[in-house]
Amino acid sequence: MANLTELANQPVIESFLLLWAKAVMALCVWREARGEPMDAKIGVAEVIRNRAARNKTSYDEEVLKPKQFSAFSKNDPNAVKFPRRDERAEWRAFEDCIVAVETALKGSSIVAGATHYHDTSISPPAWTKEMDCIKQIGRIRFYAKR
Repeated sequence: MANLTELANQPVIESFLLLWAKAVMALCVWREARGEPMDAKIGVAEVIRNRAARNKTSYDEEVLKPKQFSAFSKNDPNAVKFPRRDERAEWRAFEDCIVAVETALKGSSIVAGATHYHDTSISPPAWTKEMDCIKQIGRIRFYAKR
């Protein structure tokens, strides 16, 4: 019996893995930026894309790395939230996040190479001292290495 690595080169498996990566990415954008303007959602998706490109990993691997995206940290209240189809506003926001992911993966450049962000409702994390803030959209500030 073949293992997943051996199957990954097959078109159906490759398509499924990309769909999975996009779904995890969209869930991350929803958890982190669902109440923000569309450009902020796209910006969060671009950060995930940029990190995956830099680290030569998949989108879902970047999102699921420990201590990278707060909405996937066990102590974050968003970590247990999922969009519900019976909640119209939640589901509409998730649909916007799917569009944001697709936009980012087509090469958008709203946040010009940013690899980090934080919500201004919290104090700036220590890592912001070593980075340049390149843009703020809504409550989200985007950063790139100096």
